[in-house]
Amino acid sequence: MATKKASTPSDEAPVLPPPQPENSVEEFLEKHGKKTGLLVILLVIAAAVGFFMKAQQKTYLKESGESFASAQTTEELRAVINEYPKSVAAGNAQLLLADRQLTNGQIEEAKISLTQFVKDQKDTPLYFNGLFALGTVHEKLGDLDAAKKTYQEIINAGDKASTAAAAALRMADIIHGKGDLEDALKAYDTVAQKFPGNVFMEENGVIDSRKADANQSITLRDNPPPAPEPKPKPEPPAKPAAPAEKTEPAAPAEKTEPAAPAEKTEPAAPAEKTEPAAPAEKTEPAAPAEKTEPAAPAEKTEPAAPAAPNSPE
Repeated sequence: MATKKASTPSDEAPVLPPPQPENSVEEFLEKHGKKTGLLVILLVIAAAVGFFMKAQQKTYLKESGESFASAQTTEELRAVINEYPKSVAAGNAQLLLADRQLTNGQIEEAKISLTQFVKDQKDTPLYFNGLFALGTVHEKLGDLDAAKKTYQEIINAGDKASTAAAAALRMADIIHGKGDLEDALKAYDTVAQKFPGNVFMEENGVIDSRKADANQSITLRDNPPPAPEPKPKPEPPAKPAAPAEKTEPAAPAEKTEPAAPAEKTEPAAPAEKTEPAAPAEKTEPAAPAEKTEPAAPAEKTEPAAPAAPNSPE
């Protein structure tokens, strides 16, 4: 029969003394006093820093808000943006500046302002408002791919973005504008299903109006009106007369030397004075003609006797 081997003390696990409970606060402080004091000091410093930062932030927000409220000109808005960067006041100033630029037709400048806004205001409630405005600017500039990308980011944000329904509607409008009418109808239905109860769309009938326009376009596409009768061709205009031949201007007359002045002649000598002619000699008048007698009158003749009448046979 085997006998049980006795265990040696080296084979047994060492036995540790049981922990002694701390009987009082004094013993705890005596043992951990230095660590506890350091922790208290750190807590006090953190509280002071937090209070200071909160006070500074409150003052910063107050000053920036007052500065934005008093800003009227474009220069004053830019001053708010530069002096209080990334603040809510600066974000409002950027949006207002972009709105003024769009009103004045400065689309490229508005794009720059909104791009900076999106970069600075990523974590503010205004972010998605500025992002939606940037999408509309991309549309105005004809960059539809950039506009769709911007709107899709807003839609993906869901309830976080107050402009999500408007962004989805703009996406559907872009499809409609490209002429994809059936796809546009589906997109409008998706907007209505994804954003039920949207006050803007329900009260203004936006979705119904857009769908009616798309259906009308489909009807006109599938049933085009008859082509109008061609207009009679206008008579060709009369051929203009050939331009008169260009005649060379006459050569200028040769320049002639002025005639030499006539030689100065001496005045003629006065005619010699002649004596008057002697008067004609006086002649005697002629003697009167002799007086003649008048001629005698012609003799008176008797009239002839009448002829005798002829007797009848």
